[in-house]
Amino acid sequence: MQQVLAAVAEIWERSKGTIFGRVAVLEQATRALLAGTLDEALRQRAEQEAHKLTGSLGTFGFAQGSRLAREMEHALGAGVPRGQAEASRLSELVGTLRQELERPLTAQTPKPAAEEKPKPT
Repeated sequence: MQQVLAAVAEIWERSKGTIFGRVAVLEQATRALLAGTLDEALRQRAEQEAHKLTGSLGTFGFAQGSRLAREMEHALGAGVPRGQAEASRLSELVGTLRQELERPLTAQTPKPAAEEKPKPT
């Protein structure tokens, strides 16, 4: 099990730059949305990056991060979000996602279930 965790941690280290690059696109789109300047090209790119994050984050054990990315993907998939409430919600989701990803990977990796010993009969 330790070898698997070490391998996942190594892959995470190599993938982190790409993952945080995708988060940066979401942050850029959110800033543009809050400023009222989000164009269709950036919206589509942000939706695609959120989609990619949904799958990849689950692989690394970031279940909450995957859920947040999915929620952003759905919000962006409906077209340019309208209204300050939607913009604020997207901004909150992106901030929470970044916090989630800045936690140590070991905090995200599911712990193996303790082996149950047979009960004496």
